[in-house]
Amino acid sequence: MTATLFVSNPRGQQLLKDLPIAVVAYNREMYLRRCLTSLLSVRGVKRSSITVYQDGFEASTSQAATSMGVAIKHHVRKELKESAAYIADHYKFVLSDVFADESVQFCIVVEEDMVFAPDFLEFFLLYAPVMKKDATVYCVSAYNDNGFETLALDSSQVYRTEWFIGLGWLALREIVTHEWLPHWPETHWDHWLREDEQRKGRECLFPEVPRDFHIGERGANMDAMHYRRYDSRLKLNDLPDHIQMVSPESLLLGNYEEMLGNMLAASHVVRNLKELDLITEYQSCSQPWVVYYEGGLSNHTLNSQGHITSSTPWKPISNFFGLWHEPRRGIHRGLHRFHFRNKCVLLVDAFSVYARNHMPRDLVPFNGQQFGQAVWARIASIQSRTDG
Repeated sequence: MTATLFVSNPRGQQLLKDLPIAVVAYNREMYLRRCLTSLLSVRGVKRSSITVYQDGFEASTSQAATSMGVAIKHHVRKELKESAAYIADHYKFVLSDVFADESVQFCIVVEEDMVFAPDFLEFFLLYAPVMKKDATVYCVSAYNDNGFETLALDSSQVYRTEWFIGLGWLALREIVTHEWLPHWPETHWDHWLREDEQRKGRECLFPEVPRDFHIGERGANMDAMHYRRYDSRLKLNDLPDHIQMVSPESLLLGNYEEMLGNMLAASHVVRNLKELDLITEYQSCSQPWVVYYEGGLSNHTLNSQGHITSSTPWKPISNFFGLWHEPRRGIHRGLHRFHFRNKCVLLVDAFSVYARNHMPRDLVPFNGQQFGQAVWARIASIQSRTDG
């Protein structure tokens, strides 16, 4: 199936025209000002649709919202044991308040240390209906954990992942009020949403090129080293014009699986990792490069912090491609999709259903040691050129 392309201009979408935006904030006034300034510059965003939800009453943060003409609501902080507990309690307050209005079906949830792409709102308007139509989708996110400058090249593409992505995401009323709020956790709310009991086999939609960007170098779950390693290298779609986007219908599970099957059937199978290091002209995904690796990651479970509970060969793989060190981020049934050296790459776990259906019988999947050796060979090659 060839995915039809839609323009991300949402004219005529009456159902979502007043989509509310909740800004989760605490005490970082300068970040909040940048966040609101960026949000108010997004195409289609109305000032009246934004509400800042502040955890506590820190004065300069409150003043930042009111001085910009944005509504603000305050959450009275309880005495709790850890920062993750304060955050979970605050999120419960935010979601409870938003959906107390029974007319609200969806809400965009962002945090005070984020800035946004010109089509941030249009992205959600276009793909929100998928959550109503496809019961296997439980969130839409504007973020991509692997949306690095070197890997995210196609602004039109949107993917599915088993990983809940909580940085700029769309919440659906039925799921929040019927499933989550009655059982809301005391801490680590986002890890809780990734557990099988809450996920129930469902997935998130997310763009190849992120529609928001995290500017907070320090916070409850962030430090400068982590920020430099990951968040600072992420791309933000800055194209000012409306973009041709993949059709929402192409992301319905049956259509998505058919599309991936067709891509794998037409793919170039990589048999030597050196092939991947050759920089090519930009290639679309009409004939992707598929890399099968010896993994079994699809069969592993997560602990309460969202990490794989058993050892995997993922680290050398992530080092080779420049992906996140946690394999679940961006994964869909054992498959990651991204661009590398301008090539459209499908990275496929040899234990996945895709490998069972498409991996050549004579192919031996790459193992972690081979990826590690390829990384060292790459470093040695760069060093020799430098020395020369």
